[in-house]
Amino acid sequence: MDEEQEIVPSSQLDDSAIILAISYSAGYLGAAVYDQGRTTIKLLRDVAEDHEFRLLTALIQQEEPTTILSNKAQDVRMVSFICVLCGEDPPPDDVYVEHSSDLGTTGVTHSAGSLAASGEISSHSDDLTAQSVTGESKDKEEEQPVEDGDEEDIEDDDFDPEPKPPTLIFLPNNAYNYESGFKRISELFAGECFSESENQLVTRFRIDISSRNMVRAMGALLRYLDSARIGVEFEPLNVRTPVTAIKSIVVAEMVEIDEATYRALDIFAENKKAERNYRHGVARHRCAVSLFSLCNRCKSGIGRNTLRKWFERPTTNQDILVSRQQAISYFLQDCNLDTTGKIYGLLGSMRSMRYILDRLRSGTAKVRHWESLYKMLSNAVSIGRYMETFSTKLSLVDDDRECFGDTLTETAAVLGAMIDFHESRLENRIVVNSGVDPELDRAKDLYRRLPAILTQVAQDESKRLQADTCSVAYVPMIGYLLAIPYDFDVKQFDDLQVIYSTDKTLNVKSERMRELDEELGDVKMKIIDKETTITIRMSSLLLSRSSLLLGVERVACLLDAAISLALTARQLGWNRPKFVEEPIIDATRVVHPLSKLITEHFVANPISSGGEYTRIKIFTGPNACGKSMYLKQVGLLVFLAHIGSFVPAEVAHIGIVNRIFSRLYTVDSVLDGMSTFANDLNQVSVALRRGNERSLVIIDEFGKGTMTEVGLPLLSSTLSYWAAKGKDSCPHVFVSSHFHALPNFITDEHEIVSYHTMEVRCRGAELDFQYRLVDGVVDLSYAAYTASKMGIPQDVGDRANQVYEHILKGHGIGDMVIDSEEERKNRWLAKQMLEIWPQVEEWDIDSDLHCLLDHLQGALFEADEMIESDSADHTENEHPDGATSEETSNLPASEQESEKLESENEDSDQEVRHTFEESTPTLPSALRSREKKSDRSNLSVSFAVDIIRNEHTVEAKGLNATTDSDLEQPESFQRLVIADTDSEVTVDRDRDHSQAVTCSTEIMKQKDVESGSLSQNDFLPSKRSLSDDFSKEVIVRKRSRSF
Repeated sequence: MDEEQEIVPSSQLDDSAIILAISYSAGYLGAAVYDQGRTTIKLLRDVAEDHEFRLLTALIQQEEPTTILSNKAQDVRMVSFICVLCGEDPPPDDVYVEHSSDLGTTGVTHSAGSLAASGEISSHSDDLTAQSVTGESKDKEEEQPVEDGDEEDIEDDDFDPEPKPPTLIFLPNNAYNYESGFKRISELFAGECFSESENQLVTRFRIDISSRNMVRAMGALLRYLDSARIGVEFEPLNVRTPVTAIKSIVVAEMVEIDEATYRALDIFAENKKAERNYRHGVARHRCAVSLFSLCNRCKSGIGRNTLRKWFERPTTNQDILVSRQQAISYFLQDCNLDTTGKIYGLLGSMRSMRYILDRLRSGTAKVRHWESLYKMLSNAVSIGRYMETFSTKLSLVDDDRECFGDTLTETAAVLGAMIDFHESRLENRIVVNSGVDPELDRAKDLYRRLPAILTQVAQDESKRLQADTCSVAYVPMIGYLLAIPYDFDVKQFDDLQVIYSTDKTLNVKSERMRELDEELGDVKMKIIDKETTITIRMSSLLLSRSSLLLGVERVACLLDAAISLALTARQLGWNRPKFVEEPIIDATRVVHPLSKLITEHFVANPISSGGEYTRIKIFTGPNACGKSMYLKQVGLLVFLAHIGSFVPAEVAHIGIVNRIFSRLYTVDSVLDGMSTFANDLNQVSVALRRGNERSLVIIDEFGKGTMTEVGLPLLSSTLSYWAAKGKDSCPHVFVSSHFHALPNFITDEHEIVSYHTMEVRCRGAELDFQYRLVDGVVDLSYAAYTASKMGIPQDVGDRANQVYEHILKGHGIGDMVIDSEEERKNRWLAKQMLEIWPQVEEWDIDSDLHCLLDHLQGALFEADEMIESDSADHTENEHPDGATSEETSNLPASEQESEKLESENEDSDQEVRHTFEESTPTLPSALRSREKKSDRSNLSVSFAVDIIRNEHTVEAKGLNATTDSDLEQPESFQRLVIADTDSEVTVDRDRDHSQAVTCSTEIMKQKDVESGSLSQNDFLPSKRSLSDDFSKEVIVRKRSRSF
């Protein structure tokens, strides 16, 4: 590390080079590995790492890299740890990191001999500063030439060379920038995309961008490959290192669980601060409730952190799981409750030993740190004594049990004997007890007698100088001074020297003061210096025993976490699961762990998969019947078993599960650029690629984010793919769906698919959810019922049921017909209008407008009567005989007279109408007859026809008469107005016209026929003249009809 070395060129690397890039921050480790022989990149998503870097050690042992890339600005302890793994001396303790104002540059400052200066290499696109540290440098320096005579013959079979340590290269901070790393990763997929937005989407679909350390490590790895030209040293500069595949890494026998599954199963709360304040079922916020908060009953912060790491890193190592179960079982037994309670109380004083040791090492430890350390060691000694009384040897703490020996007792005794914590709190520094150092005791005794000594000296000096007042004081850096009155004549005494004066006193140095400086000196500083020396010696002693102290901390953490889970199991009635070799999940009376926070009467259900049971479980049933809850309790049962906890089941036999996949929770974000359905597909695709016989897959309503015609085939094909693997290779699959046709599309050759539902009883119009698992298939979701219970209006639910029944019969949604009186009227009118439209389009309105109106009136009257006849069954009892007279009585006087005239001439009117309809049978109408009142509450289109005269109206009794003035008014005949409104259309009319009498045009026609002035042919459009219409002094009131 004392030499400046550059990155090893790719030409000097063999074809089996494996390059590991790591990024560590905020307690999480992310990594990326490039295998040159296979041209693949393997990614480790962010995983919680402890200060001992056990996960990093397992990663290096598993991947066996030839080169390790790290960041200069990362944690100093991690840098030291990597240096040791690479066979180099760790940097000294005074290494610190400097962040410059430029985010792209980071410097590392060292003391002499710590880390070598960084060398620089340049590439076509990036300039990276790197520092190479090899384990071969010292060996080459110390290597001596071997003489031929001294060379021994060694057989190849006996020669077993030690593996070379990996080369360690430090990259600058800008190489680990997240944004630039993501941009470089997206370039891997640019060739298969047509636009930048598509490229961003594909990158987010294939790479978990929420693992920020992993993205940083992968970006740094790719930039290093570009700079070092790995594998493309003889290619043009625009050719980059080939990457043919991207895979995932699972390290240290961990169970693979993604972030979405953690959220879906409510393992951790979204609000960590609220979760930290959660206490045993009492939460101020719903976001604080989680499985971890339910199980977290730890007394110390270090115990809580350990328990959280158990939750973050579930393991498949049965030895670890059994050791945790053994400890929980011991603390759960009634005979050990007293010991458990005492140990549990002692754990409350435990703090981070590593933090205190760092304080001692840097010399910044305060009194509270020393006091906490002493309490920890004293309680640790007591815990060790209780551990000696254990009737069962706990393998969980067996590795560090030797730390609780005489050395720990001696260390605690030394701290208690040497430090006076009461005086230390008063002095705000470490005060050493009496009897530790004789010289220190003499100095303290002198310091206690110092006031009396100085008083006696002041009295002696006062007598000698014959001064009225005299006092002695000590001033740092000056020594002892004699204070005398300001008017004292100091010239009378040769030994007096004025040092400084005030308004009232003179501070002088006498011969006696000089003697005190020699004899006593600064007593207080002597005491402080002596106590500081003793404190440093105690710090050195503690640092020399740091491994013992850290072992004590580990035991305290493990005991706190185990007792916490034991208390949870006792309160909630959980039981110990049994691990088996077969890939099965078999448990009885399983409940959701968080169910106690909801209800005291949670219905327990069995869980069985694998072995003699089917591997694929498909759940159907009504909404809110408990399907999703059941799926989550399956995942939580397996999860709790793989952190070593007891499980909420009566009996449980579980085979080791290596991965838990889910499609339960979709994390939507505008920043990721992916739709909800794309996120769902991403989760299922990972399960399809990586799932095996020891994996658990939980899918809740996959395919609901798209059309049924697409979602159903996707889900059925996915399940058929797993079913085709057979019983020995198919994962444990639990699926809920509302696709009731799903069983018809699944291929189950190996008979490993079964169908289940939750029992529901119908009690009249109500559903009684039993939440009990039964076999079978349900083809109804009762969504409208659930919607009504959630506050959806009943009309909406009824309409939903109508649409559902229509679709269930095989009809399209476009064929749906609304069955109401208004819609029936609209359909009839639309049909009639379509039939007469060709004739209306060809009609000569300018010359024959009045006849057109008559035809429209007759046709629409006819249609209106047919519409009313359809609903006669509904309204025949609503208008009894005499209703017409009652209705007429409410009309104005003029309208009552008109109604009376129409009634008197009804017979003749019907006869003429019959003749008219025979001549024009296909014309429609939109106006209603006078005896039928229009319902104007729901009008969309209104037809208004007004036939108006300027001044003359015809009296009811003079309908048969015609005057010459009637034929002289053609300019103000009539106007047709069509308005798209519910209000009546106002036509230009005088106030006098409002009282005009309305009569039937057909009556006038009949009178003309009887008098001989008109023939039957005059009713035809081709023979009717406009002048004939002027003889009819008629005003037609406005009518309206809705479509």
